[in-house]
Amino acid sequence: MNRFFAITASTVLMTASISAAYAAPNSGDQLSARKAKDVHATLALMDQQIANISDTALLMNRGIYQGVDDFDFQADELTDLTSQVNGIGHELTVIEAERSSLPQWQTAAVNQILPIMHQIATESTQAINTFNDDKLRLFASNYGVETNEISNNAEKAAHLLHDDIKLSNDKAVEGRLTATFDEQNTAGTK
Repeated sequence: MNRFFAITASTVLMTASISAAYAAPNSGDQLSARKAKDVHATLALMDQQIANISDTALLMNRGIYQGVDDFDFQADELTDLTSQVNGIGHELTVIEAERSSLPQWQTAAVNQILPIMHQIATESTQAINTFNDDKLRLFASNYGVETNEISNNAEKAAHLLHDDIKLSNDKAVEGRLTATFDEQNTAGTK
């Protein structure tokens, strides 16, 4: 029981940090090229981590509906899920510290996933509470609905973030091609 109290507290802390970070201002200044690449790499990693959250919650959900009412399995998966959600929360907090100097697309990407991650943290806390209250009859509780919502929301966040990263990469390639084309045109007219 103490193990899950710590998990709940961690998830709640992650929820609070996302709420505070979402209110941070954006002055529109640009990061250095290196910082922008670091944030880009972090967002790409977060895309994979959020997809893992979706997969973990889906496994938990399927375990309930396939009759695997295994306390240890669900407890371990809840621990993993909480660690994953808190990891994303930490990364978002680090990115949010740089919010005022993020490029536009990175700010927009973070703005899209912050409310969803906040919801996932809240749903994770609800799933933990349901597990603690109804661990002997999870199939008859809201646990399945809660884990399904976590999975669906994480899938949605991962999809949004993935699309933003892909669009950014496409724009970067387009910019490089345009610069090369302009350079070749300029060299050809001299």
